[in-house]
Amino acid sequence: MKGEQKGREGKVCAERKEAVEMKRRERAVLYLEKAYDRVPREELWYCMRKSGVAEKYVRVVQDMYERSRTVVRCAVGQTEEFNVEVGLHQGSALSPFLFAIVLDQLSEEVRQESPWTIMFADDIVICSESREQVEENLERWRFALERRGMKVSRIQSNGECGKGKEASAGRPGLTTTAIGAVDLQGTGGNWATVGRRSRGGRRVHRQREKRKGESVGLRIGTLNVGTMTGKGRELADMMERRKVDILCVQETRWKGSKARSIGAGFKLFYYGVDSKRNGVGVVLKEEFVRNVLEVKRVSDRVMSLKLEIEGVMLNVVSGYAPQVGCELEEKERFWSELDEVMESIPTGERVVIGADFNGHVGEENTGDEEVMGKFGVKERNLEGQMVVDFAKRMDMAVVNTYFQKREEHRVTYKSGGRRTQVDYILCRRGNLKEISDCKVVVGESVARQHRMVVCRMTLMVCKTKRSKIEKKTKWWKLKKEECCEEFRQKLRQALGGQVVLPDDWETTAEVIRETGRKVLGVSSGRRKEDKETWWWNEEVQGGIQRKRLAKKKWDMDRTEENRQEYKELQRRVKR
Repeated sequence: MKGEQKGREGKVCAERKEAVEMKRRERAVLYLEKAYDRVPREELWYCMRKSGVAEKYVRVVQDMYERSRTVVRCAVGQTEEFNVEVGLHQGSALSPFLFAIVLDQLSEEVRQESPWTIMFADDIVICSESREQVEENLERWRFALERRGMKVSRIQSNGECGKGKEASAGRPGLTTTAIGAVDLQGTGGNWATVGRRSRGGRRVHRQREKRKGESVGLRIGTLNVGTMTGKGRELADMMERRKVDILCVQETRWKGSKARSIGAGFKLFYYGVDSKRNGVGVVLKEEFVRNVLEVKRVSDRVMSLKLEIEGVMLNVVSGYAPQVGCELEEKERFWSELDEVMESIPTGERVVIGADFNGHVGEENTGDEEVMGKFGVKERNLEGQMVVDFAKRMDMAVVNTYFQKREEHRVTYKSGGRRTQVDYILCRRGNLKEISDCKVVVGESVARQHRMVVCRMTLMVCKTKRSKIEKKTKWWKLKKEECCEEFRQKLRQALGGQVVLPDDWETTAEVIRETGRKVLGVSSGRRKEDKETWWWNEEVQGGIQRKRLAKKKWDMDRTEENRQEYKELQRRVKR
């Protein structure tokens, strides 16, 4: 009996000790703003399927939310009915269960086990052993939630359990999103707004500078250029103006498998078999050229690049599908090659596909919500169905269709009276949260019929320092007889006239290197200027600017006079 009593007392003491330790830990509470009203419907269907909910029940919930309409009651009466396309139904007994499913899936990557993370509906308690860890976890939660449509309204901080002060205490109406607008001061829950007090402002600024290394923003695009002949420097100028870092290009019509600088620090990796048709490539900004680990040139319709960006593996695939009139065998060969490329990429690496698929996925996504949105163009055709089937096989998402834009910023192909969507950007379904925007760029004249599609992607990475460029000794000068003879004489003098080298190799090697630096010289360590773009002067730039304005004018008013003006300026620019 005494042993059992001592065991119970020991257990009680351990629980009290753990409770005391928890009091000493830092904690913060996140409050979501209009949590039910901000749930995206597409995310709801995706989270239900990922949680294992049967498809028939998903369809039932979709029927409940389809074509839902409401009115707003005001002082002068009621407004007209309007569609509700986002959020959960207020007052429904099913809504809390659906919200729990969504929040459980959205927080899967950042959620920790209890008691470090405790969720009460739309209120989230985060505990850590230090204030720095709390701030880091808050930022991770804010990023994970706001990328998927939710919003953090305010935070309550506690240095000790039971003695918390709200972030807006003493200042009614103050709201914040994690660390972005307000900063914690000490463990007592005191807050300082940015700019109100110099100390707090500097502290927030330093934290923002520190967090810059935690993510890398990329602008990735795709464009069918028609031909790369005579367009290299113009394409580089467009990418520089539009701040595009990586661009997949199709129909380059260049023969060979090479990498060529096109000016302004951009480099094109391309592959083609025939100089009259097909050909694909990827254009990289100068700072990413050194990050290329592997180039796979599968065919003149499919190629891929693997880059390492701050420790994150990013695979960029450029594709050019056969046109509608091509044989079925050629189309099947293209999709087979694309499947092989995707299967060779590990599941943990990021993938972005920029391609001209020559198909219309359409604006109707019923039954395909997990791989595409509803912001396509017109109706789906057979080639578009192949794109959707490929996305389902590889768990990809058609990025273009998830962002609501005007039709002018969704159309990627214009020819005569035809206005369609055939160029697409795809990424893994799990990485769709890293895409913050995607649209068609209007007003450029690099390609006659196609328009560039650009998406903005944010990679969460750990910043690593890059090594400096090392200055190299110009050993290649030893091929010249006079330089070789001078080097021999200087080396003999440095070694004291000895014919046989001494046994200490480290000393001898250092003498040889030092003599080589003095006699042969060293490189500057800078990059060489682009030799192929010497003709890029003010006259050429002005001509291309006039051609771009003429193309924009012709797009707005399709008259024969505007067309002839654009054609004439295009001929002048080529000359």
